[in-house]
Amino acid sequence: MPTKDWNREAWGREHTWEEGGDEWSGMAAHCKVPYPEWKQGLIEAFLLPYIGPERDVVEIAPGHGRWSETIIPLSRSVSLVDLNPECLQACKERFTDASNVDYVQTDGSSIPVPDASADFVWSFDSFVHIDPEDVFAYIRELARVLRPGGFAVIHHADKTDAGLALAPKLADKGKPGKVATRVVAQHLLRGDGNRSNLNGRMVAEEAERAGLRIAQQTDRWGPGGRSTVTRYHDVITTFHHPR
Repeated sequence: MPTKDWNREAWGREHTWEEGGDEWSGMAAHCKVPYPEWKQGLIEAFLLPYIGPERDVVEIAPGHGRWSETIIPLSRSVSLVDLNPECLQACKERFTDASNVDYVQTDGSSIPVPDASADFVWSFDSFVHIDPEDVFAYIRELARVLRPGGFAVIHHADKTDAGLALAPKLADKGKPGKVATRVVAQHLLRGDGNRSNLNGRMVAEEAERAGLRIAQQTDRWGPGGRSTVTRYHDVITTFHHPR
């Protein structure tokens, strides 16, 4: 399970960030869609409807700013929240001319901004690697920091209920157990992408407990739904803070 310590080591020290975080060409190829089209379609479907010159935005785990570069010039203010000071420093250097950005270090389960201060919260390719209990803590934080009527869009793992139930039963079965669990949970023979043991149902249930509504859960976008996050069995959840 990707722990906070794992995430600190993986993204703060080990990862080279050679492409600035733009490393999803494999997913685009899986969809048979050029990467620029895959990424732009995601921006148009899940970012542009929620940002604007009168909107205050929080991005959780910006990495080296691959989505921030779109969010910052179109928003009134942006808080970039990351577990790793190395990533925050990289963003500071990348967006040094931006006057509407705050850089905030998190403990890995909180959003250190004031209550009801955000119109929109965004995170992509981070929650897939976060322990479920920390994801639930973040969801409760969404309810706190979003203004009434605000939205959040979070990309996270969507393992099957059957696979999640099987995992503890096969935990002591070595490699065959891991493979069997992966096949059932993600329909993959190898390479699970270090996904956390989480799915859309669990996220929706926690959102309801926190007082949020689920506006949408989907794994595809663009013309004909060709662009997806299905390679690792992920989903994108849109949360709404009711008025």
